[in-house]
Amino acid sequence: MNRPSHLALLAVCFAPMAPDGLCDWNGDGLLDFLVGEIQGHIFYFQNCGTRREPKFARGQFLVLDGQPLRFLHDTTPCAVDWDDDGDEDLLVSSSYSVAYLLERSYLDGGYAEASVVGVERRKP
Repeated sequence: MNRPSHLALLAVCFAPMAPDGLCDWNGDGLLDFLVGEIQGHIFYFQNCGTRREPKFARGQFLVLDGQPLRFLHDTTPCAVDWDDDGDEDLLVSSSYSVAYLLERSYLDGGYAEASVVGVERRKP
């Protein structure tokens, strides 16, 4: 299967007509809803209905270590399998054109595999 490049995924997630936050966040086969807001939080609305008749639970903050995730203002979340491991990771754009990538294992358990893919030195 041809997978889109990471640059293409960023372009789709944060374009002016970006996807609407629907994703299967909890892995139950139903589309849930992720919504960013002006204060920098992300709300998760779990689909407790069916595919034909979705019913969304009251929104909850996405949390890490028991605390609501909070970014700079005006967050826009995008769920995408960034590392091609079968789960939805979280890309977040925020004010000042800042983008964040949170790998799902980090969100779920506070850890993630990491590797250095390059180092760039800039002259002052």
